[in-house]
Order: sequence, then structure tokens, then C-alpha cells
Amino acid sequence: MNLKQLRYFCATFETGSTTLAAQRCHVSQSVISAAIAQLEQDLGCRLFERHARGLSPSPDGVNLHRQARALLADADRLTASFRQRACGPRELRLHVHRTLSAGLVRTFVQRWLSISPEVTLTLVGEPEDADASLTTQDCASPAHPFTPLWPEQYMLLLPTNHALQAQAHLSLQHLTDQPLIERVQCERATIWHHQLALSGVRPKVVARVDSEEWALELVASGLGITVAPVGPQPRRNDLIYRDDVAELRLTHRVVGLSPLSPSVSDMLPLLLSHVAAINFGQDQRPDHVRPYNAVARGPLAQSVRAEDS
Repeated sequence: MNLKQLRYFCATFETGSTTLAAQRCHVSQSVISAAIAQLEQDLGCRLFERHARGLSPSPDGVNLHRQARALLADADRLTASFRQRACGPRELRLHVHRTLSAGLVRTFVQRWLSISPEVTLTLVGEPEDADASLTTQDCASPAHPFTPLWPEQYMLLLPTNHALQAQAHLSLQHLTDQPLIERVQCERATIWHHQLALSGVRPKVVARVDSEEWALELVASGLGITVAPVGPQPRRNDLIYRDDVAELRLTHRVVGLSPLSPSVSDMLPLLLSHVAAINFGQDQRPDHVRPYNAVARGPLAQSVRAEDS
């Protein structure tokens, strides 16, 4: 067992796919599969269950991920401490796409401050001012590499007392005349409006917001419903998440990290380690392996699962 194998295992656990793990780690899929097979042989247990829909971690896999993440963080911190001596104080200017969860950003900042105090973290509002960007694949600059971290599925979000929560099967037609909280900052807004128009659906817009947190709070208040991307962050108890709307099952996005400055190349392993671990707590599996809240769906997910199976 070595650190590289553990990194490949953690990437597979967190993306739910050897294909996305290979993209994150910049190696071939066969290298990822071989590393996992060697780990399973060394540890004498199965780390993943293989099935037609892809991979899901076994209980041993969940346990290994928790311990491997702690070990990798220690290794990255050790490396960074020696580089700090040679380079002096460092600063990382990070841009975070504004449609990402504020809770995700909070957890990342807390983790960074506690584990990497030798590198000053500054959050900036525009990618042009940043050394790296935590963003979506659609919004990443084609001039810079993009490392996928996790998939997010677009879901219909309802207040807990909404009539549609009892509907067995949902489609966009059910949104007709429904009060809608419109997320104007969404990179898929144009596609979303086109899809509604093609379906002949005209929801009643009761609020237009440019903040994810505003949108979720207004839905929780009962003002209306919304469609939003949902990733591996913990679910709110005051919202109903419907991932079974027929037309939305083909709508997803991939969140990842894009380095924008050559000066941060030596910090990327440490940065990736922090970002990849922030949403997977000690007893929490990624939501994309849970049957009701499956996140990775659609054409990309189907190709990923076909290659993983």
C-alpha cells in the first residue's frame, strides 16, 4: 500500500467512478482500477460493490476512506511545511463559483485555516484575479486544465408542505402555474428556459434571486419552488428534494478545480486534498451512491457507469 494508491482510491470514492477519478488524477482508468484491485488484495476485503449503475463503496471502503483522507492530509501538510521553509509565506487567491453551496465554501475555509495556516487563503470575486477556481465544467476556461471533483444533479426543490411532494411521478408539466423561485445566476438558465418553453410550461415567477442561499431560504419559507443543482453536501431538513422529475434526470453538471496561475502548481495536491474531502464526513457516504438522491445521471453518467461496470 502506498499514498498514490490511496489517492486513487479516494478519488474513486468521492467521484463514484473510476472514469472521473482518472480525470481528476490525470492517469488512465486502468491505473485507477489496478490500484484499487491491489488495495483490495493487500487489505483482504472489497472496497467497492460493482453493479450495472457503477460503483458504490462497501462498509470497508467507507472506513478506509475516512482513515485514508486523514493520512493524505498529514502527508500533504508535511510536504507543504517543508516547501514553506524554502519559499517563505505563500498566498492562494481562490475564486469560487457563486452557484456552489455556501456551506461547502464554509467547510472548505474552516478546513484550510485549521490544516494549512502556512498558506494565506484569499477568496476573490472574479476568476481573472485568482490563482485557482473552484467552478463548474461549463464555466471553466478552456485555456486551463479542469480536474473534476464531483457530479451534481439538477433537482426540483419543494417546501416540506407542498402538494407535489405526494405526487408519485413528476414531469415539467406539473410546474405549470406553480410559483417559481428563479435562480438568475445559474449557468444553465438559458437552457432551462428553453426546456420549459419546449414543454409548453409557464410557471409563475414570484422571485428572481442571484444567490443560492436566497433561493433555498425562499423555498423553505413556502414562497415557491425551484430547480437547483444538488451535490454531496448534507441535505436540509426543511426542503423536499425530488430527483425523479423525468426531464431533469438528463441534466447534471460537474464541479471541479481549475488552476489559473502556474505559481500554484506546487500547491495543487494540497488544494485538491482539501477540496475533495470537505463534503465526505466520517459516517457520510457520497450522495451519488444513495438510491433516492442519485446525482450522477444523464449521458455522461451513463457512459461513466458503462466503463466502470
